[in-house]
Amino acid sequence: MHAISPSLRWIATGIFLLFGAFSAPNGNFQLLVFALVMVTVGIPHGAVDHLLASSTTASPWKFYLRYLGIMAAYTLLWVLAPLLALFLFLFVSAYHFGQMHLETQAQGLVQKITYSSIGFGFLGLIVFGDWQASAALLSSFFTLPDLFPYRNWIGVGSMLLLIPLYAHYPKNPRIWLAISALAISLWVLPLYLSFALYFGFWHSLPSLKIEYIGLKAKGNVGDYTNFIRNLLPFSLLSLLGIGILLVAGMRYLEPNQLMLLFFILVSLITAPHVLVMDTYIEKEFKAKRGRFVA
Repeated sequence: MHAISPSLRWIATGIFLLFGAFSAPNGNFQLLVFALVMVTVGIPHGAVDHLLASSTTASPWKFYLRYLGIMAAYTLLWVLAPLLALFLFLFVSAYHFGQMHLETQAQGLVQKITYSSIGFGFLGLIVFGDWQASAALLSSFFTLPDLFPYRNWIGVGSMLLLIPLYAHYPKNPRIWLAISALAISLWVLPLYLSFALYFGFWHSLPSLKIEYIGLKAKGNVGDYTNFIRNLLPFSLLSLLGIGILLVAGMRYLEPNQLMLLFFILVSLITAPHVLVMDTYIEKEFKAKRGRFVA
């Protein structure tokens, strides 16, 4: 499994568990780790979408107009129907996360449901592992039912949603152990550390490597230094825009509302990014290689 085998994932998981053990009362430290992961790999992993789409889009301007159009439409959805926008964000994220964990090409609806199942399994462990923090975050904008009494059952259900991932690697105890270790880590860690661990080291870093392999094969980038230079313009632009809006929001929003605003801003970038990556992964990367090699 491309996102499980490298030792870096194990090292990161161990370090984050230590962070969680010794920093649980220190919310500022958790936010610092979260911010570092988002700035260094989380946001940048979507910064070369224009290069990934270059072979399937006739005109760069068509790509940019479509990209910005999706962001504008999704912004409007957050304004008019925030609950629907939240559910859409969760479904899109679940599909995208699950897609990055399987080595085979999508083969119709069943495979797409499998992607979503795996993604929802990991999201469920992140969100309900620290449900108090998740509820505090979401309740600043939404009215939520009291789900805490069902937290453990939801955790069991989230693990069951990962069964397709176990089944995809039959008779491979090393990968089964890695899936289980990650799942347990996501469940026991505080919310922001849990999300940073998964999103940064089990999603964004593997995505960056896959992007680099594909772009280098197409001649769009050279070595790693050149790849990083290509990441910088849109990474910095995204971070600058998010930073300006968060600073402006400090005058009007509480801390939990600011964090929810951050996730909303990330969702605006995520929506078009997922469409680009879906085309790239299924039609180019997996189709040409038969499996992930990252």
